Amino acid sequence: MIKLSAAIIFSMLIMGCAKSSHNITGQVKPVIASSNVVVYDDAPQAYTEIATVSASSREYNVPYDPSSKEEVVDLLKSEAAALGANGVIITYLDNEGSTKRVATTSATNNGIVGLTTEDRFITKANGIAIFVK
Repeated sequence: MIKLSAAIIFSMLIMGCAKSSHNITGQVKPVIASSNVVVYDDAPQAYTEIATVSASSREYNVPYDPSSKEEVVDLLKSEAAALGANGVIITYLDNEGSTKRVATTSATNNGIVGLTTEDRFITKANGIAIFVK
């Protein structure tokens, strides 16, 4: 049982978590709700830049999984909202893949049986957190 628990924890660590970050480039404003942040593919007419923001999804087994795009856009919106930005201009959005070695388990042997490879995909996004007047 301990070996199986260790394998599960190890797999969870390998899977990773979604994450986001920012780099302040302008004047931060009071925090707003992320639901009030508008996503732009192209820059609006008049805006003030607050920060650059970036996000990456958790790992998926399927390339271009629609939920991974939604996940990173939501992370960008949350990051922007925390800085008081009411908009995010998406400057980069793409899927990156890699092959990982993954431990396989067996209930009959109660532990790790071997290693296999699996393709994993992460969606990454960058943007500019802005305040639109």
